[in-house]
Amino acid sequence: MSINPTLEKFNQVETALKNLLETIPELEGRVDISVYSPRTQFPRAIVYAERLQMDDINFRGDILEHNWQFTIVIEHMAGAADEGYAKMKKLLWDVYNAIMRNRTLGAEVYVTPVEAFLAYNNEEKKFMFRWTLELQVTAYI
Repeated sequence: MSINPTLEKFNQVETALKNLLETIPELEGRVDISVYSPRTQFPRAIVYAERLQMDDINFRGDILEHNWQFTIVIEHMAGAADEGYAKMKKLLWDVYNAIMRNRTLGAEVYVTPVEAFLAYNNEEKKFMFRWTLELQVTAYI
């Protein structure tokens, strides 16, 4: 038995999300598990956990339901707003579809996409797009 099965499962989920994102050709080798990406290549993505919740699910208290909110941030910079927006839509739905095809991540968890929102700005004649996708991961440990 593992000394820290919850941390092992958590790390397994992070790694599975990173690997899943890297199956998308535009994101291959451009995904970090962090709250910041030092990469200068676009598009790029980061994966991090933002909120954790644990609840007893049986009367003995030996199994907890874990609900972990992971955030995936996809960033892209483009010279034209319409091209950048079109690329971001494709990336978001590619990520969404990859998750929906494998909602267990091969890690005995269950992933539910919760919300997505887009932010953008225009600096130095380049448009920066940042699409955030929130996921709820449920695990029983």
